[in-house]
Amino acid sequence: MVALSVLLGFILLLIIDYFVLRAEKKLHPAFIKNYKVIDNVAFNNLSVNVPADMFISKGHTWAVPDSNGFVKIGIDEFITKTIGDFVITDIVQNGMFVNEGDPVIGAKLGNKKIFFRSPVSGIVIMQNSDLPGKKVADPFGEDWGVVIKPENFHPHSEKLRINEEVIEWMKSELKRFRTYLEEKVTNPGLAGVTMFDGGHIVEGVVSHLDNESIDKYQQEFLSI
Repeated sequence: MVALSVLLGFILLLIIDYFVLRAEKKLHPAFIKNYKVIDNVAFNNLSVNVPADMFISKGHTWAVPDSNGFVKIGIDEFITKTIGDFVITDIVQNGMFVNEGDPVIGAKLGNKKIFFRSPVSGIVIMQNSDLPGKKVADPFGEDWGVVIKPENFHPHSEKLRINEEVIEWMKSELKRFRTYLEEKVTNPGLAGVTMFDGGHIVEGVVSHLDNESIDKYQQEFLSI
């Protein structure tokens, strides 16, 4: 009898959850399609997730247009996996016009500032006021950055990729990142003691590098 009551209670919670999500016009996380890019060579089974129908820029910022023509922007998991711990310090203000490639989110990595750039041009109409002061833990969810009313949005731009296109490109990015580390890392312990023999890379290794190497990372992976 107790087991039956627990089961009925669980079913009731699922039903309530379903109607709450439906009212908010959201999908349950279990039904949201994701693409997972796994690199067993460069990383120790590192998986980089990218939600379906999300455009990813060459600067590792994402863009999702909504039904009103606005575009929500944030950073992708490649950033959180390779950089490690960083704290968001500032976001571009509402009402400002930004060009494609302009910084829209600023962060601090140690004593170094890093910037994440807009994949579209347009006017900022909303910012995530909860983001400054945070470490990004949910880059595709609550830790989004800004919403822009785009001057133009070209979903077929060479600088934007979506769905299956992201997978092969992300694999090439992981390979590029490995090459970058081989050139910049002088302490093997930071990158994984066997990396130079074909081993694995420690997640968040960029946070341990010097300022010159971080600048190079920004040029290589955060520019648009």
